Amino acid sequence: MIFSITAIRPDMIASDWGRDPKAIREYVAMANADGYRPTSVEQGRGVLLRYSKFVRKKFRKTLGDVGWKEFSAYKIYLLSTGVSRRRSAGTCRTSRGSTF
Repeated sequence: MIFSITAIRPDMIASDWGRDPKAIREYVAMANADGYRPTSVEQGRGVLLRYSKFVRKKFRKTLGDVGWKEFSAYKIYLLSTGVSRRRSAGTCRTSRGSTF
């Protein structure tokens, strides 16, 4: 699978992306095909890589095995590590203070 050069940070080479789990490589390919900004693709990839590492350590399974079933456990883990609630909950605040 070939990845768009626009989705790769200057300090990364294509082989770095090729070592990702299959589900993450599919996400990157789909996001690139849909025209997402490279920074958005990289942020999404980072979340998936951290979630994949959590699943491997905590449940001894792969991302492909658990899918999103354990994501709530991952969010609870993030809260216990000091990550802000807003960031781990995936909410955003508008300039007027409302949450979506």
